[in-house]
Amino acid sequence: MLVLVLATVVSLVGLVDALVGPTWDFVAVFGLALVLQLVLLVRGLGGRAEVSVRRDLASWVAARAVATGETPEEVVDRALAMARAGLLDERSP
Repeated sequence: MLVLVLATVVSLVGLVDALVGPTWDFVAVFGLALVLQLVLLVRGLGGRAEVSVRRDLASWVAARAVATGETPEEVVDRALAMARAGLLDERSP
């Protein structure tokens, strides 16, 4: 996320420099880069938290998603819910 924020700042500086300088063709390049980075930032802020998993588990999630027609996120949600239900007694405080 930090890298994306820094890249956005660099694109903004490049856009401003292109606007005041003689290289107007860079306005489109930096403008497009800035828009795409802002979209990624907005998507990243409101989304799910990222969790890294072992390669074998990631392969299992991908294979299970293909086999069931679900998204990988749905497979992980269901697997975590089942693990939580098996580990915790939800009735106790």
